[in-house]
Amino acid sequence: MAPIRSLRIAVVEDHVLLRTVLAALVGKWPHGKVVLEVGHRQDYCAQVQQVGPIDLVIVDLLVPVMDGFDTIASIREEQPDARILTITFDPQDAYVHRALLAGAHGVVGKDRILN
Repeated sequence: MAPIRSLRIAVVEDHVLLRTVLAALVGKWPHGKVVLEVGHRQDYCAQVQQVGPIDLVIVDLLVPVMDGFDTIASIREEQPDARILTITFDPQDAYVHRALLAGAHGVVGKDRILN
């Protein structure tokens, strides 16, 4: 049986400490490797060309410059094979619905990740 390829993961989170913690948590997962950590969509666009295709993008909904909803939609358009997991401190129904409509594959409350 061929070895399973490690997923290439990006973290888009504006809070530096939380981004570092998320990357460290994901880094412990044996099936993936964080190859990109950025604060917002513009950084993602600028740097993704240098690191190559991304399999999984973890996106904060309330990032500055371009909000998470627009970020999700543009990633889906530019990288249709990428899977997108959205994170937020406020997973209210309206945010979850809007994120899924934008193309997210799932929405997780940050409190679930950090506990």
